[in-house]
Amino acid sequence: MKSIKQIIISLLIITTLGLKAQVAINTDGSDANASAILDVKSTEKGFLPPRMTISQRDAISNPTSGLLIYQTNGIAGLYQYDGSAWNLVGNNNIPSGSQAGDMLYWDNNEWVNIQAGRHGATLQIRGGVPTWVSEPLPLPFIENFDTQTQFDRWEFVVGGSSNDTWQMVSDYSGNSLDGTPFAFVNSDELGAGSTMDEYLVSPFIDASGVSELYVKFDIFYNNLSDDEYAEVSVYNGVSWIAVYNSSEDNGGWHAPAHLTFDVSEHINDHFRIRFHYYSPGWNWYWAVDNVSVTENSGK
Repeated sequence: MKSIKQIIISLLIITTLGLKAQVAINTDGSDANASAILDVKSTEKGFLPPRMTISQRDAISNPTSGLLIYQTNGIAGLYQYDGSAWNLVGNNNIPSGSQAGDMLYWDNNEWVNIQAGRHGATLQIRGGVPTWVSEPLPLPFIENFDTQTQFDRWEFVVGGSSNDTWQMVSDYSGNSLDGTPFAFVNSDELGAGSTMDEYLVSPFIDASGVSELYVKFDIFYNNLSDDEYAEVSVYNGVSWIAVYNSSEDNGGWHAPAHLTFDVSEHINDHFRIRFHYYSPGWNWYWAVDNVSVTENSGK
């Protein structure tokens, strides 16, 4: 008889819930809000969602969009699944950093990550953008990328679909520009489905006090598609000015193109030069060497 009573009570509860299609959990006996399928009310206790580690969370099979859990390790907090990834609730799509010391600034549209500056650099506002500034180097500025110490003076901005970016190499399949190491960015090694949007930016250079200024460098740019390009810009103290942009082959292994640009109109005490490689797909590569900034046009 007891079992029959339990079955009847269970059926009544199920029937009642099915008719109301709402559940109210409280201590005052009030009905659920008309807009809620579940209405939990308390002035003394909170709602505690399932608590788990990152590995336990990631082991959930086929999580549905909107699923909530409380993550107990890593960056602990309430996480929601958006259909493709778990996101910290309240994070407002703030980008994560790539290394210790990274910071964020608001560009009037979204949060932008600023990579950590080098030792001794100061953060200044230039052209409305927070910029790491190191003590500028004097003229002439000569960079042949022959040592790692030289290469490490440059700033790298990593974009695209991977962390692959500019690197210093001694050769590429036995090839070089002049038999010495060089700066190199390579889309070919990434394969199909890859993208690159990579910047190589010089240290600051004090070009004040001169009447003429020239930028010179050697390159082998191997282009594959119309959408792929190599661009060189200089910093005039306020903004970046493009002096070279190409979607065509230029130079070759052991026979680089020697390029010279008169940038006298952009003289300032925090001059910089920037190499930007953009590849929206699987393409070729760009090699750069023997960069110089001088007050004369001679080699």
